[in-house]
Amino acid sequence: MKAKVTRLPAADRDLAHLKERFLSAHESYATLRDSCKSSVGHWQWASDLVCELDPLFFLDHGIAVGQISKAPPANPLRWVAYGFSGEGRLVEERRYTELPGRYYHGFYEYLQDRIIGQLFDHSPARHVINCSQLIFDASGPAYFQRWGTRGWVSYTYACTNRRVDAYVGVAKEHDDSERHFSGQLLYKENGILERWEREQDNRPVAIFRGRPPAADDPFVRVFSAAET
Repeated sequence: MKAKVTRLPAADRDLAHLKERFLSAHESYATLRDSCKSSVGHWQWASDLVCELDPLFFLDHGIAVGQISKAPPANPLRWVAYGFSGEGRLVEERRYTELPGRYYHGFYEYLQDRIIGQLFDHSPARHVINCSQLIFDASGPAYFQRWGTRGWVSYTYACTNRRVDAYVGVAKEHDDSERHFSGQLLYKENGILERWEREQDNRPVAIFRGRPPAADDPFVRVFSAAET
């Protein structure tokens, strides 16, 4: 049986607030940077991305997943450094480029029902690239939204035990019309994603097998721990 999901009325309101945050994010960079200096308790290194606020990001088997290293690399170029607070919350992210000392800089804020992420480019000017938010309800992720330099996207989820079963979404790049899409995710008993069915404008666009969900998603873990 396919899970039913409808776009939440609050999604439009929250997307508008996210746009406002994006437009003013450049002014917040120094404050976010300084705040994280006292918040980060330890760093974890990976050869590529291993954390993403979008809960479906790593389920796509076409996305590369980095390998976590027990020690910092001799050369951090193209590596990712994750800064965790003493409570185990991911609060800072540094995506190192091919240029020595240059990295994309990300920050995460934790509110009562959501996590807000802001990503800035590696230039000295630190222009904002995007702002994202993952909003939770009692069943797990309720919706994910991102507003960036190229446009915006908004997903609404149906979840069981904090696992996404289905979603509907809408996206728009600045010079294009809105795109509407939906999807169903079917899992094996061991939690591995068996099939991912996608539709765009009511037409099937992809059906494929995926990979297992992250064993320890640092974003979902925070809200799971708060309810136990």
